[in-house]
Order: sequence, then structure tokens, then C-alpha cells
Amino acid sequence: MRGGQSIFFLFCTISLIAQKPVPPIPFELFVGHDALFVQNVVKRSFTEESRFSLFNLATYNHRFQTNNEENDMDVVSQFNYELFKGFGLMAGAEMNSAVGFSPIVGVEHSFASRKWLAVTIFSYFTNDKNDASLFGLYEFKPSLNNNVALYSRAQFMLNRSLSTGAHNRSFIQIRLGLKQKQLRYGLAANLDRYG
Repeated sequence: MRGGQSIFFLFCTISLIAQKPVPPIPFELFVGHDALFVQNVVKRSFTEESRFSLFNLATYNHRFQTNNEENDMDVVSQFNYELFKGFGLMAGAEMNSAVGFSPIVGVEHSFASRKWLAVTIFSYFTNDKNDASLFGLYEFKPSLNNNVALYSRAQFMLNRSLSTGAHNRSFIQIRLGLKQKQLRYGLAANLDRYG
């Protein structure tokens, strides 16, 4: 069983703006007492009227005091088709340092407003173990004044093998801080477990 807990002293998110009015693409860097964590999340519709969208999540976790085998990388890329407001079907692939490449299919729900962001995805992996995963990313960011907003996020994932019933991996990541224009910063904690 492999896992870790990281209490991060500081997290910082810098949003990269390609063009307006497209929402910015966040690049997040978390530096803690035992690890460095990097994450990039992209969720984009092909056009404003399109039912098709792309979701991409890329993470890298580098632990300072361990060998390279305990560092992990995960990339999820999926195409979504919206059946009706906020609910859709998805297909894509996941590649990670623990199990390699696997095609995935599933269902997803998303909601976005000025204060809230909610993304929930159930994925079925077409690998030998028939893995299934539940992923959630939830943000609350109300304005405190004209220049500053509260920034809070909870992100989790649970992955199990449907054929053996074994727990593969689960994590929860919590962020609490402030948002000023395209910069977010504050405190963070990661709880992560394999096996």
C-alpha cells in the first residue's frame, strides 16, 4: 500500500489567458513540506452553441524524500457530448504512472457560474480489471470586494476494480485561499492512498 498526506503551506494558481472571451486556463503549483504538486485543468466547449466539449486533467506529484517510483503522473483526456443542460456522455483515455494507458467511457455533470464550479464524472475503464472511478471537483469563490474573492476547492477521486473489488486509489485535495484577478493563493492539503 502506497500513500501520502501532504499539508501544503502554499498553493498558487496562475491562469493563462490565450484570448478573450475564452475563460483562462489554470496552471496550479502547490509546494509543501514533503512534495511538489502541479495540476492543469481544461474544460472547453468547441463553440458556444456546440454540445461537444473537451475535458483534460493533468497532474504530477513529486515527493522530495522518496525514490522516483513514488512520484506519479496522471493525464485524463475526454470528449463530452451534452445530452441536456449540464449532463452528458463522455469517452476518452487515461494514462498514469501506476497502470499505464486505458480507454474510458462514462457520464458527467458540470455546472459553472460566477461563484460555483462543479464537475462530477463517473468513468468505466476498459482495462483487464474493469476499473471504475468517481471524480469530483467543486469550487466556491464568492467576491469579498471589487478586487478579492474567497477561493475554496474540494477535489476527490475514488478508483476501484469491479472484477476484484480491490481499492486502487483514492484522494481528496482541499484548497482555501484568496483570488485576485488571475492569481489564486492560500493553504492546501492532499490526502492520497494507493492499494
